[in-house]
Amino acid sequence: MQTVKNAGYKPIRVMFYYPNRVRAQRIQKTLETLYAGAGGEYHYGNDAWNYIQKYTGVDLKGILEKITQENA
Repeated sequence: MQTVKNAGYKPIRVMFYYPNRVRAQRIQKTLETLYAGAGGEYHYGNDAWNYIQKYTGVDLKGILEKITQENA
């Protein structure tokens, strides 16, 4: 993350899920704080899917859900 920032880019972390384990959640909260402190962004869960759609114009979650339904 710091290397990305030092190169002049904005660090952005995208996680499409959020862990269930308490320890893993604490780690993710720490990462969220670190990214915010570095002037970056941290997106997870539905916010991650929405971020990708807003940034790319592609509804990736919708595409994957459609594929899942077709293969069920």
